[in-house]
Amino acid sequence: MDVESVFAAALQITSADSRQAYLDQACGDDRDLRREVQELLDAHERAGSFLETSLLASPEAEMATDGMQTHVSPADAEHVLDATSDFAATQLRGEQQTAPSTEAAVTNLRYFGDYELLEEIARGGMGVVYKARQTSLNRIVAVKMILAGRLASEADIRRFQAEAEAAANLDHPNIVPIYEIGEHRGQHYFSMALVPGESLADRLRIGPLDPSQAARLMADVSEAVDFAHRQGVIHRDLKPANVLLETTTSVSDDSVASTKSDVDAEIDGQSDSGVRVATRKLRPRITDFGLAKRTQSDSELTVTGQVLGTPSYMAPEQAAGDTGQTGPAADVYSLGAILYATLTGHPPFQAASLAATLQQVTEREPPKLRQINTAVPRDIETICLKCLRKNPRQRYQSALELAADLRRFLRGEPILARPVGLIERTFKSIRRRPLVSSLVASVVLSVVMGFTAVIWQWRRAEEQRLLGEHRLYANRVALAGHAWQA
Repeated sequence: MDVESVFAAALQITSADSRQAYLDQACGDDRDLRREVQELLDAHERAGSFLETSLLASPEAEMATDGMQTHVSPADAEHVLDATSDFAATQLRGEQQTAPSTEAAVTNLRYFGDYELLEEIARGGMGVVYKARQTSLNRIVAVKMILAGRLASEADIRRFQAEAEAAANLDHPNIVPIYEIGEHRGQHYFSMALVPGESLADRLRIGPLDPSQAARLMADVSEAVDFAHRQGVIHRDLKPANVLLETTTSVSDDSVASTKSDVDAEIDGQSDSGVRVATRKLRPRITDFGLAKRTQSDSELTVTGQVLGTPSYMAPEQAAGDTGQTGPAADVYSLGAILYATLTGHPPFQAASLAATLQQVTEREPPKLRQINTAVPRDIETICLKCLRKNPRQRYQSALELAADLRRFLRGEPILARPVGLIERTFKSIRRRPLVSSLVASVVLSVVMGFTAVIWQWRRAEEQRLLGEHRLYANRVALAGHAWQA
């Protein structure tokens, strides 16, 4: 495994003991890998504590700012931001330097170029996202920055820019749009639409969705993914956390046209004539193209052997580190894994460790959905399991084909996918576990040969018995003839 994958996975573990246990398992005897990951974790902690600490919350800050005007001019904010950024960089390098003044730190937390940072809303292995107000246009946006700031490596910067450029070229209602890509005081960033609402991962913590609602949602997501594929972009990290659910309300009556629901509609009220008045709806929007791959370019950001993505939702070819074979079919698999989670409440594969999860992804078949949730219709189970085939050629050949089958399910029409038959399941089991299959085959062959031998011996004995009875009968007839002549 590469440094980034181990670092990103370790970052999600909050317990120090559990994190160390994971690093022991993931790094094994590779001391260089362990050292590099630990250095990244230490730098992340130092940078995170500096960025997250709001001095306004401390008594000293309250005393220092008491009676002072909190607004700072953009020019002053630029100057203070530069000073505080230098301080953060020296802290990450382990150097000693006097902390910036309280006023400067407060300003640093608030202003970043044309943006007023309001609050942190997300943090990942390599980036941090803030809710911000773009002062020039007076609009609320989301701003994503590289977590390491000025200490970011060239590879980190290229990957960050690739994410921004990939999403910026995708103008689709179900993909979060990019507004601006830039660099400020050595800190690379891009701004995007701020989607109100929760992520699909947050929603699934409550429990699985209704099958029809899940089908509508995933049909919308699949069509957006197909649009990205036609623009030459493969996401490679589709998962519930990267599907945001935007909640909107539309009003409809005799004089106002209603807006088409993207996922599901809930009637809030009705007019006297029975016409809908207010409708809440959810619109899924795909985000986080940090691992996106362009099909028309030979990217140097990934090499064969790297495991990129989220294990529980990645395709077997991704889990095997075969980046050369990771194409649109890998996203189709991930869409199936998300559909599986929306119907059962959890992904198809989930183990106690990263290595065990990857092994399940590459070697095991997912449990049937109806064994977990009996309310799942057979047709949508068939659609989901077709996406999760180990062989990419046996999946839907495009995300649009998946969306079309989901729409057929919603309309009550026959779907194109067919369940796996007994013979195919048997051959798949043999290919997946050749040693066990050969042992079972040997036992079966031995039983068959033994049974055949017993049958042959029985038939031979039966033939001998009949022959003996025939000879005995012939002898009796001969004796009777001799007695008659005498």
